[in-house]
Amino acid sequence: TFRPTNPITRQEFAKVTGNFLNILGWSEDAQTLSDFADEKNVSNWAKPAAADMVRIGIVNGDNKNMLNPGKSVSYEEACALFFRAYQMFENGEDVGTIGAAETVGEEGEIVFNGLSNWAKATVTQMYGMGLLPESAVQMQMNLPITRGDLCEMAVRIYQSVSGTVPAADDAAFSDTDRQAILQAKKLGIVNG
Repeated sequence: TFRPTNPITRQEFAKVTGNFLNILGWSEDAQTLSDFADEKNVSNWAKPAAADMVRIGIVNGDNKNMLNPGKSVSYEEACALFFRAYQMFENGEDVGTIGAAETVGEEGEIVFNGLSNWAKATVTQMYGMGLLPESAVQMQMNLPITRGDLCEMAVRIYQSVSGTVPAADDAAFSDTDRQAILQAKKLGIVNG
């Protein structure tokens, strides 16, 4: 089973992002997480990917030097983190500053529910580039992203970066037939 409507934790997100980067040719060069006060709370299966996300600048931790590995990732946080990964491949280098986009909420602009000011430019830009599903405008952006929606975002970014539409795994999970989840499974981004 995949549990597509369950939220995804930060350590699960790190693992999924690590898998995503690996299929696009980024190799892991895991370092330790000893700089973080809650390093011992990161599961062993997630440590290499989490360390890699820190090393290349996708994940920074919070202002208390914590990774919060068991905390859920919000839609807007997932957008910011995945957009950093996307920019890394588009620019061919480690992460820099996220590019600015038009202001959300002006006449003719799309307004996202619960979107924090810090995430407006990134979410708007990703949506405009087709990297978010159409349903993103109906989502509460400050609430946890679901496992299924994260797969949708990952597959859309994969398609943009690689220029190919991935095949779907025929019988991957008993609890979902959502195309993006089956594609993410076939690519090796998720396992279940």
